[in-house]
Amino acid sequence: MLRDYTRAYSDIMDSDPNTNSYMDFFAPTVNEADLDKSWLTDLLRRRKNMYRRNRDLCIICMVGVYAIAMIDAYVDAQLAHFDISPDLSVDIAPTLLPGDTSGRFTLPSVGFYWALNF
Repeated sequence: MLRDYTRAYSDIMDSDPNTNSYMDFFAPTVNEADLDKSWLTDLLRRRKNMYRRNRDLCIICMVGVYAIAMIDAYVDAQLAHFDISPDLSVDIAPTLLPGDTSGRFTLPSVGFYWALNF
């Protein structure tokens, strides 16, 4: 459609009366003299721009989808040999943390000890 509208728009904009591909969009019974040229020029320009924008958007979306597929394949390849044995565990236990030594009184703090075992 973009090619058709681009050709029709260029045909209506040139000064050659023999190039009238824009008449292919109308029924054979429509007379060229009955058409409003400014309306037709504006319509062809808007539709040409719409189809060009849709084409460009489709190209951008396809490149995006392809990039996402490449990233997914790369991550899957990197995780192919990831160890998922049952001895993976996380240990969380309470602990006393050393206090601040800058003051006169040093009080220990209470916290959690977190260890990842694999």
